[in-house]
Amino acid sequence: AARAAPRGALACRVKLRNPMNQLASAVIRKVPASWLRYASENQWRVPQLRRLFVWGGSLVKHQDTTILHGVGKGLRFNAANSHSAFILGTHETAIQKLLADFLKPGKVFYDVGANVGFFSLIAARIVGDSGKVVCFEPMPGNADSIEHNAKLNGFSNISVRREAAGDENTTATFLTSHEPTWGRLSSVGRAPAQPSGETTVKVQRMDSSRAADKIPAPDLMKIDVEEIGR
Repeated sequence: AARAAPRGALACRVKLRNPMNQLASAVIRKVPASWLRYASENQWRVPQLRRLFVWGGSLVKHQDTTILHGVGKGLRFNAANSHSAFILGTHETAIQKLLADFLKPGKVFYDVGANVGFFSLIAARIVGDSGKVVCFEPMPGNADSIEHNAKLNGFSNISVRREAAGDENTTATFLTSHEPTWGRLSSVGRAPAQPSGETTVKVQRMDSSRAADKIPAPDLMKIDVEEIGR
């Protein structure tokens, strides 16, 4: 079974910048946003494009950097081992726009299945100090990344709940994948693509979480989870 990294391990995984990475980062920053968005959206259909995207992404992952485009442009961010499209700002641009259109200062946003906090950070900037962002993320490494990214931006309005949302309060087996955003609870009934192991995570009913810690009700919620198979 895969072992979860200890809290604070993210700082140990941040790469020291070398001249090659600095050059690659500078080149990527010169690429038009439309080209990056095309590559991001079509990488799964074109193997050669996927290989190029993975290679380019490897040069900017595990580093404290800045989101280049999109609604989150200018936010400090470390993608750890997750999608390089987060750094490029090309990930799910329609959802980014939805956050910009519907969230306002003082609102409460729930990010269920928050991964490393890309949408959480965008929401935190929009809702401001008078608002709140609550992240639900069961994987310890991802939860560490959210907290790290919040600190990079000085956001005190983000809280991280290290749990999966479910219909009962329990623990469950979580199947991990080499593609960090493809993991899922074993109760879904099928293994993720490119499986890499498994670990045990806490599962909590959302109403139980709200009652226990007096979490305010959400004004907007993003849910990125797998539905349990029936």
